[in-house]
Amino acid sequence: LGEGGFGIVFLVSYSGKYYAMKVRKISHSQGISNSLTKIALDVFQDLQTESANLISLSKKSPHLVEIYAIYIDSNKLRNAIEGNMREYTQSPPAIIMEYMEGGDIRSIVNDRIVYSSLWYKVVASIGYQIASALEVVHKEGYVHLDVKPENFFLSKKVNVNTAQDLLSYFSGGSLTVKLGDLGAAKRIGQRVTEISPLYAPPEQFNPNSIADPKMDIFALGASLYSLYKGVSGFNPPEISNSTYPDVVSKYYAYFNNLVNDCNMRGQNCNTLERVLLWLVHPDPRQRPSMTTVKEWLSRV
Repeated sequence: LGEGGFGIVFLVSYSGKYYAMKVRKISHSQGISNSLTKIALDVFQDLQTESANLISLSKKSPHLVEIYAIYIDSNKLRNAIEGNMREYTQSPPAIIMEYMEGGDIRSIVNDRIVYSSLWYKVVASIGYQIASALEVVHKEGYVHLDVKPENFFLSKKVNVNTAQDLLSYFSGGSLTVKLGDLGAAKRIGQRVTEISPLYAPPEQFNPNSIADPKMDIFALGASLYSLYKGVSGFNPPEISNSTYPDVVSKYYAYFNNLVNDCNMRGQNCNTLERVLLWLVHPDPRQRPSMTTVKEWLSRV
């Protein structure tokens, strides 16, 4: 179904029903320790520890992709990392999830929809649904840490030609947007080990950063901004390819340009765009809570 930097997702079936199975990638080190291998072990150890909690959490919001099982065998994983790839192919570390047949939100985005006068309302509706999921995640003491459009899934396949079609599906309740990949989640205060640089806030680039809900708020704003503008990614290359602390000053300059451009356009910079710029503020303390985000997106 898809592949990212940390995993491959397969369509699988069991007893006549379809599921999505994400297999985590590992670093083959031939017994030599390296940073990627350590990260892999840390991630899997956290997943193994939190598996029951994450499965339970996924059932607490209609806007979270449900997790049915997490399979990790620590001994086989270590053997695989040390070179026994047979262990990996026979018993890969995997997460079994609800299959979202509509695919991710990018699958329905095209120029006709993006340039519609109603597109901002569609983006606000998508944002409201994802914010509802994240509000639950945060209340349960977790940070998602991989909020991006590629993890915004549609509950079913739909024939969409216009933005109005999408709004009708959403308002009628026949189509739902769900946030996937809870497997990347960490408890608030835990060390962050992975990053999606195109949507991550500057503080997450710090190798010693700890999980904070304000990271998800930024990533939600960045994701919705990129959808609203019809572009791939929010952070430009000079930021997403930077290292900490350089990324902080570069992001401040980028953010100030976005705000100045919005102010220069006056009424042509609508309420949605102004709300999203609030979410991606460089200073985490200036970003709103997820409950406030929901309220503003609802107004839009």
